[in-house]
Amino acid sequence: MDQHADTALLLNKVAKNIMQFPAHAANILTTAIVKAMRADLKGLAYTWAIVVFRPEYKSQIPEKYVDKIKKVAMKPINEEVPEPKSPCPFCKEPVPDYNDDCPRCLNYIPFCIASGKYHYLYSDTS
Repeated sequence: MDQHADTALLLNKVAKNIMQFPAHAANILTTAIVKAMRADLKGLAYTWAIVVFRPEYKSQIPEKYVDKIKKVAMKPINEEVPEPKSPCPFCKEPVPDYNDDCPRCLNYIPFCIASGKYHYLYSDTS
């Protein structure tokens, strides 16, 4: 569906909790890197490229991606990932669409099961 930015941001959320998926960690990280590059989120791709080259994952990287990921890992990029924001349904504070809680009021924010975005269906636009 060519929604690479949304996919990359969702994979970023999964990759932050990669220890919960030890059997599939290298594949998840590789997919996160590829999607981040397609979405032109080079800082995000660099972050996960460094992680996937750790000794515990390095031998599990799919062969066809090793050279591409090496190129990403060799170019340090420290850029912020611009993430779209929506108002918290409780306190109306702008919160990134993929956060699961509001940093201001600390409430858990429900998410849309179709898109994976938090408070997508629940934000009040009035």
